[in-house]
Amino acid sequence: MEGRFEPVYQHHSMIVAYCRRRGSRDPEAIAAETMTIAWRRLDELDVLDCLPWLIATARNLLHEEYRAQRRTHPMEPETLATTDPRYEPEFEVESLDPEIDRALASLSPGDREVLLLVAWEDLTPSSAAESLGIRPAAFRVRLHRARRRFKKSLETTPPKGVGAAWAATGTNPVASIFRKDLKVTESEYGLDSFSILEPMTQKKFDALPRRIAERASMHASMARLGSGMRSGQPEGSKRDPEHPAGISAIGQGTASSGTDVTMLVMDDQICTIWSVGSSNCAPLEGIKEGMSVGGSPERSNRRLWRLTGMVTDEVALVRIEGSDLPDMPVQDNVLELRNMEPENVRLIGLDDEGNEVVRTGVPIAGWVGLGE
Repeated sequence: MEGRFEPVYQHHSMIVAYCRRRGSRDPEAIAAETMTIAWRRLDELDVLDCLPWLIATARNLLHEEYRAQRRTHPMEPETLATTDPRYEPEFEVESLDPEIDRALASLSPGDREVLLLVAWEDLTPSSAAESLGIRPAAFRVRLHRARRRFKKSLETTPPKGVGAAWAATGTNPVASIFRKDLKVTESEYGLDSFSILEPMTQKKFDALPRRIAERASMHASMARLGSGMRSGQPEGSKRDPEHPAGISAIGQGTASSGTDVTMLVMDDQICTIWSVGSSNCAPLEGIKEGMSVGGSPERSNRRLWRLTGMVTDEVALVRIEGSDLPDMPVQDNVLELRNMEPENVRLIGLDDEGNEVVRTGVPIAGWVGLGE
């Protein structure tokens, strides 16, 4: 059960951020409750494609939170008369672009939601439609209208509010929002094995894109998941703000396949965060021994698989054992294999002279079973 739950819990940090952006007073608690419900209904979930379900569940919990607030703090009659009876808490503007902040805040909750599901939560229109319980065609119509209104608002909204304050102070919200989860530390861990890496500085940390910081925060939460579950609830559902993860190094590069990637050293883990949304962490010894290969279904064809992995500087090429495909060159300490059949394979890492450095089995067929 725990192994099947892990790909579900990987979305924990994303659900926290989703709730925070929707104005929740306690996004951590709502995310924890979402994970608890997912744990109870694990047998019903497609764990490899559960994010739309998690978002829908979190949204329902946000509705309950908002209704409870309305009961506890009733509005004045004149305020109530002008308030949309549907869920409409205060939107928390926290993009890195003040103009985008202002334009988003000016939209209706419905328009803002469809835009953020695609642009910030990184859902496909079909998945976003599923999370809202509507047909994909209807969602695309809403998205088209929301984009048109957003563009108009972007052109006409005057500076005000939080976005203007950020523009005036130059304060990057990454540092404040993720301070309890992440911090800059000094360590030589991994620097002599990955040429892509450079020591992390506070300036580099403050400049982290929001998406990268969210993924790093998610892995910090995963590290606290622990080895067991208690009372039907994930042990790591509630983060410990007193022990943020330390980031000591960062590297940004591109795989030979053309996909951009960011590598971070977090405590004793090397983590890769890919521009297409996936991420993975592993200790240095594990990478040396097995390349830390992970996989996920291709978005365009979920029957086929995408493999990603990390390798040390010793590995220059990766070969698929028994395959007629040419050896794949390694670039920036990462590998990416696309459109793989759902069959177990063995990968061999080679040095510049073609000597074997490392080999590992990749149980793609077993991963397929996780979603059944």
